[in-house]
Amino acid sequence: MLALIMLSGCSAKEVNSSPESRAENITGTVVTESSPGDDSSSDSEESTVSDKTTAAESTEQTVSDKTTVSESNEPSSAEETESESSGSSTTGNELKVHFLDVGQGDSIFIELPDNKTMLIDASEKEYADRITTYIYSCGYNSLDYVVATHPHSDHIGGMADVIGSFSIGNVILSPATHTTKTYTNMLTAIDNSGAKVTLGTAGTELFSDGDLSAVVIAPVTEDYSDLNNSSVMIMLTYGDRKFLFTGDAEEEEERTVTANIDCDVLKVGHHGSSTSTGSAFLTAASPEYAVISCGAGNSYGHPHTETIDKLKKAGVNIYRTDLQGDIVMTCDGKNITVNVSPTTADGAQSGESKPETTTVGTTPAPATQAPAAAESVSYSYVLNTNTMKIHRASCSSVKQMSEENTDYTNDYDAAIAAGYVPCKRCKP
Repeated sequence: MLALIMLSGCSAKEVNSSPESRAENITGTVVTESSPGDDSSSDSEESTVSDKTTAAESTEQTVSDKTTVSESNEPSSAEETESESSGSSTTGNELKVHFLDVGQGDSIFIELPDNKTMLIDASEKEYADRITTYIYSCGYNSLDYVVATHPHSDHIGGMADVIGSFSIGNVILSPATHTTKTYTNMLTAIDNSGAKVTLGTAGTELFSDGDLSAVVIAPVTEDYSDLNNSSVMIMLTYGDRKFLFTGDAEEEEERTVTANIDCDVLKVGHHGSSTSTGSAFLTAASPEYAVISCGAGNSYGHPHTETIDKLKKAGVNIYRTDLQGDIVMTCDGKNITVNVSPTTADGAQSGESKPETTTVGTTPAPATQAPAAAESVSYSYVLNTNTMKIHRASCSSVKQMSEENTDYTNDYDAAIAAGYVPCKRCKP
């Protein structure tokens, strides 16, 4: 078997209409009030317009405030390019939550125990290929639920490329919009995907089936002027265990949701900033595990010492992508195992390399011929062993390939020498 790396995703066409009208006119849009969050670092090079109009204000309310997304589409079918069916992995009645190491941003890939999938955020554009390849390596060519917690680029920068690389069922957006090209590119990709779109606010139910459910618990208010404090917050429940995903919610938004938020795993808000994880919120959530997604040596000093100290004082086990890489939690509804040991490090770290870590739980099962995602192996090219074509990892043709006809390589020249020909669409 040849080896593989990763590539940048499909670029979405530029949209000429306003982001507000694009958000309201996306095919199959279902509107509920919701809200996004934002990082002060995001979109600095693109934020040429300061006003942020809410989609909820410009769109006619067509459904009740408490929308059930689970009545939604199955992932939409992309154009057949190689007449091959999509493969999918199975988690064997386990929930697997992958907190991906995507620098100073967020991206969380979730394998649900009913064999469906969810992606929460997609970091900056430069990480789109890594996210795409990671999901492919887990054995999936489609995403059932895609959540963009808020419009800042460290959470949606890679979203257009990722959406363009998979069949998408449902997209959950904030009602707050943005004026950047990053945001409008995402709207165009969503439009092209044919996915069902819901604006998520408190009470929006993504799905509920027996002991598995996901519900939006925030934003609660209708003021979306502060993107961070309009983050879509989601409580995911499986059996006796709960995972709380917070986007970039800061204390202002946290104060609106301090009831019924007890959880086992907390995705710490705003990359561990001192403006998030207020004492009252942390007490109410009372997590056993906390995960911080941030970049090694980032210029914001995340995670801040104040946040780390609060978590340690509360006896929370802390995990950090800047120090430990991809963090994978596996849950059977009663127990949670983690692929690395907790870290005891203080505050921001300046080092670039990640230390050796000890596996204390199970690692995610790889797809046939694909590398284990938990090992963070990256590839540049995908090989179709049936058509003998070599593709970029983000090529739209890849999602049409069956698992048995898929291989991976980092060595382009070796693939060509072995008889593979470059795809005319992605031109690797």
